[in-house]
Amino acid sequence: MKNDDMSGFKEYKNTQGYTIEGLFEVLEKVEVSFGKPTMGSMYKNPAIVYPLEKGRMDIYIYLHKDKIMLARALKQNKSIGKEVFKELALGLALNAHDADDTQLSEVYVEELDGIMKQIMEGRTEGIESNAANAASGETLDFFMRQKITLIKDKYSIFDENENVSYYVQGNLLGLNFSITDSIGSEIFTIQKKLVAVTPEYSLKSAGREIGHIKKKITLLKDDIRGTINGQELIIKGNISGYAFTIELNGKVVGSVAAKRLTLGDCYNIKVMDPSLKDIVVAIAVICDNSIKNRDSKL
Repeated sequence: MKNDDMSGFKEYKNTQGYTIEGLFEVLEKVEVSFGKPTMGSMYKNPAIVYPLEKGRMDIYIYLHKDKIMLARALKQNKSIGKEVFKELALGLALNAHDADDTQLSEVYVEELDGIMKQIMEGRTEGIESNAANAASGETLDFFMRQKITLIKDKYSIFDENENVSYYVQGNLLGLNFSITDSIGSEIFTIQKKLVAVTPEYSLKSAGREIGHIKKKITLLKDDIRGTINGQELIIKGNISGYAFTIELNGKVVGSVAAKRLTLGDCYNIKVMDPSLKDIVVAIAVICDNSIKNRDSKL
């Protein structure tokens, strides 16, 4: 199986001998967070299509010889060749105004990849999405627009109605942050530790550490892991490109996808489990801090 987390392209060897129709019968029974599959076409062959409501992209699954391919691509009105399909999956045909839709579709590909892995292991029943909201579809959306000053780092996080939900304020060196609610009550503090070989972040609530985040050293892709309230935390995807998922205890509880730029950097924080909204926002703030400081070690 080939995985390309940076482009949203996945490839699997068809070890179970699936036809596209047989694979569709399995997938239509599995709940995902972004809709239901339909039958369409790709590369002059039948394909499974997950139509996305927003943007110009859909998610496609189709067979080519002994392989099954999964990727995001522009909405298709006709079939195209494999190489063009892969090029579209890389997003080379998109313009800058569709960047937010492109990166959100990467998150959906990661969710579907987890399902495909279960199917390739021979499972046909009891397959579950790793997204916390797959069955209910309940999500919360927050948006961050940053304004960096010379003296301090302070910005707001808004809900979908543009009401302030959180305030984030840090010191000049970007070593300590506080996250408060809309009326200024502190929820978390974040401390960046520089004494470690690889910089680490400590997440505290009322002075007690509840989370610890550190990057696993790798040459191939971003791989950030840690613990939150004793549960394993894994952040997957294109961290520097603001397109990643947040997993707790094996479930995707949130995702981050860049939005088109207006008055400053902006991205969408999607919360799949509303009970963890504060945690998801805090992790997004930590990742944003590491990107803004161009810290190659986290």
